[in-house]
Parts: sequence; C-alpha cells; structure tokens
Amino acid sequence: MLLWIIIQIIVSLSLIILVHKLYEYFKESLTDPLEKDYMNESKQKYEEMYNILKNKEDTNSKIVKEKEPKKEKKEPAHSMKDELNDYIKHI
Repeated sequence: MLLWIIIQIIVSLSLIILVHKLYEYFKESLTDPLEKDYMNESKQKYEEMYNILKNKEDTNSKIVKEKEPKKEKKEPAHSMKDELNDYIKHI
C-alpha cells in the first residue's frame, strides 16, 4: 500500500513537471516577446504635454492682450448708509 502511494506521488509530480515545462516551452517559442521602449515613449509624451501647454500659454496671452481693462465705477460709501436708512424708515 505504501509503495502504491509513493508511485502515485512520483507519477503525479512528474506529470505536473512535464506539463509545466511544456507550457514554458510553448510560451517562449510561440509568442513574441513584448518589448516596450520606456525611455523614448515617456520622452515623446512629455514633449506632447509641453507643446500643449506652450500652445495654451500662447493663446491665453493673446486673449489677455486682446481684452481691454475693465473700468470699475466706485460708488460713494455713504450710499449704502442711505439705503439702510431708507429701508429702516420703510419698516
């Protein structure tokens, strides 16, 4: 009985190892390795972002230059007091 269990364990382990090795072999031989160029890819992305920001700054500066400054009218400070006094009188 003990011999039967040991044989089953050995056969099972050998089968598992065989399947695993086959899987690794097929994975290596049948697929193309995925290679990413992180240096150039990130450099291109940063250049794109820089160009976008530069274009936005240029358009924003043009917009600011085109706008005329606002002329604010300042009302005298006593007008608020007059409004409050009128409101209190009407109550």
